[in-house]
Amino acid sequence: MLTFNNLLVREFNRLISTRVTALSDDLTAGRLETIEQYKAITGRIAGLREAVELIEEANSICEGKTESRNDQNSNKVRF
Repeated sequence: MLTFNNLLVREFNRLISTRVTALSDDLTAGRLETIEQYKAITGRIAGLREAVELIEEANSICEGKTESRNDQNSNKVRF
């Protein structure tokens, strides 16, 4: 049985994957006219991929599988 967290993670991953595919299609189809557009699209793709990693990390934390990065770094000096 899937929990709410698992369903949410699955749906986020599906939506993000769909968006990354659409953005990648724009890159490969040559629809971009400037280097600025190219940089913006590649930046969005990178951000979405990082979002997937953070969502999966958050899900693992909620399920008690791992510690958060903040807990792991609690001994470090913060400014």
